[in-house]
Amino acid sequence: MNSGLHRKLGLLTLAALFGMAAAVVAMAAGLSPKLNNAKKWRVAYLEGGPFLNYQGSLRATVQGLMTLGWMSPADIPRFPDLEDTQRLWTWLAGTARSEYIEFVGDGYWSSQWQKDRREQIREQIQRRIQTAADIDLFIGMGTWAGQDLVSMLDRIPVIVMSCSDPIGAKIVRSASDSGKDNVIAWCDPTRSERRLRLFHDILGFGRLGVIYEDTPEGRLYANLPSVQQVAVERGFTVVGCQAPETGLSVEAAIENAARCIDRLAPQIDALIVSDHRGLHPGEFPRLIDPLLEKGVPVFTVTRGPTLVTRGVLMGIAREDYQPLGDFYAGTMAAIFNGAKPRDLPQIYQEPLKLAVNLEVARRIGYTIPPNVKRVADLIYETIDDKQMK
Repeated sequence: MNSGLHRKLGLLTLAALFGMAAAVVAMAAGLSPKLNNAKKWRVAYLEGGPFLNYQGSLRATVQGLMTLGWMSPADIPRFPDLEDTQRLWTWLAGTARSEYIEFVGDGYWSSQWQKDRREQIREQIQRRIQTAADIDLFIGMGTWAGQDLVSMLDRIPVIVMSCSDPIGAKIVRSASDSGKDNVIAWCDPTRSERRLRLFHDILGFGRLGVIYEDTPEGRLYANLPSVQQVAVERGFTVVGCQAPETGLSVEAAIENAARCIDRLAPQIDALIVSDHRGLHPGEFPRLIDPLLEKGVPVFTVTRGPTLVTRGVLMGIAREDYQPLGDFYAGTMAAIFNGAKPRDLPQIYQEPLKLAVNLEVARRIGYTIPPNVKRVADLIYETIDDKQMK
């Protein structure tokens, strides 16, 4: 493919992903692969800790970069632990090939959800950028990473990915303006409210259970502000249960979530599954058995088909991460071509689908409305209760 046609296709891709306003910026900056003053662009990574969405988001971003020509095509390996980003980063640093981008081998940090480690890593990154000056772009995966990088960096571009609520977390000023020239974060500011209204229309619950850690980040991970807003609007009651997760092992976080489920089961008529570490897919459906036994429907607005196959009645299904990965890859390419991160659009509504589980419906005695079955994109007939990581 000649470079001119490649560039046109890249711009059309960006226009489709970002909208025409973004395409204007992209056309000025371009998306075609280029070096950084005859050197490769050096990319580093920070995450708060392991989480299901992170590996998928990073994989899809890399695939998007391959599609745009910034990396050589390759089969990205699959890793058994879907939360493990370090093995993927090691492959990117040592095996993946690119004439234009280097994923820095010692430019990977994970706080492992430990507050002390988080502070130590902040200090390490600050020393690195002050003494080495060898990082050209940072990927901040999730809320903790976004908060830390935005507070530390003023010149190195930062792309914040997979963040529950970057506005509420004060990572960016608004959906239309990050507030800092070097920062961009994916935003869909009404996502949680739109999805919660959909499930309230379907299920008509009066008492909704929510499990969350009572910290600023924990309330954001549970989308608690959005849940409370829609509760006032629709007239249902929010029944919360606090389950600590930060600084704990996954096993301890799961135990706390399980205690909440036992407590909530007799009090609620629906439960929303949030981005809480204790609500780990590997523990489903066992974890929510008390709810299924009492006929309480469980739904998710963020966690997709994995949970619906494992005992959740219905959910919004991100069938794959690639559309969002293409968004991130296009953003990175535009930055490497000279675009200011703050000038690039942050709002992107990814294509999503509705998933339902018929076996769960039978088990809890719920009849899925015919119109819901007709519009559902993914319908599962059974519950997968095999052990998984």
